[in-house]
Amino acid sequence: MKFQRVEVKTFSQATEDPEKVLCSLQTIVTTPFEPAVEKTFGHFKNPIQVFTAHFKGRKGEELLSSILSRLLPSDRERLASAIGERFVDGKLYIRLDKMRAYEGTVTLGEGIQLVATITSYPFDEEHIKRELRGLLA
Repeated sequence: MKFQRVEVKTFSQATEDPEKVLCSLQTIVTTPFEPAVEKTFGHFKNPIQVFTAHFKGRKGEELLSSILSRLLPSDRERLASAIGERFVDGKLYIRLDKMRAYEGTVTLGEGIQLVATITSYPFDEEHIKRELRGLLA
């Protein structure tokens, strides 16, 4: 199993303090990073900022391992049991709680999206799922 890329993304709505949203992202991403910032607008023309952190190869693997190790045991169990739905077409999808991250805790929830692109040669999806379950044990 090889980690090609890990992307962690969150949004700052018009009603949120962008600095607090970045603080949430920094709780998840424990290594120094410079987030990509995209300014966009919602359906009703409300301003939205999108903060994204990209990591490749070994750095992405270390980040994902760090995040998984900080999850509560019950969250790791939930992830492991749902790995079939969360690992699709070579990508692992995890959603983390933005508000709890701001408070310093890493838990499953809403607000922060993590996408890890994982491959193996030859590509064997079932083998990767087994290895991911092992990381979560």
